[in-house]
Amino acid sequence: MESFNEINKLHNSSDFKLLSYFSVLESLLTHKPKDSGDSITRQIKSKIPLINNRLSSPIDLKLFFDQGNEDTIITKLYGLRSSIAHGERITKVEPILKSKLNVLVFMEHIVKEFICQALLEPQLFTDLKRC
Repeated sequence: MESFNEINKLHNSSDFKLLSYFSVLESLLTHKPKDSGDSITRQIKSKIPLINNRLSSPIDLKLFFDQGNEDTIITKLYGLRSSIAHGERITKVEPILKSKLNVLVFMEHIVKEFICQALLEPQLFTDLKRC
């Protein structure tokens, strides 16, 4: 929660703000990959739906993204995250993601919801990090 609160100090136009939301999400759900089949993207793609389905009001991706299934959207989000993490300056995003601001709003929302769920079910998140 402390890391999530610190993100507000960053300007919305900063790519680091977006990367920070991904970092907090990863800290909730993932472990360091053991091999190439254990990537962060693979972990996120399998764990986001599990947590989302446990929320009292699951996040409807169609409210944020016009097209594509959950797997495709998460893949595109993590492609964007990877680009930022490897030093690319993001000026334009994949059409499916609409805009950088849209992704920022989505990431803030999902991270906030997942933190709340982690407070309700801390053992679940501890167990998920191990998977």
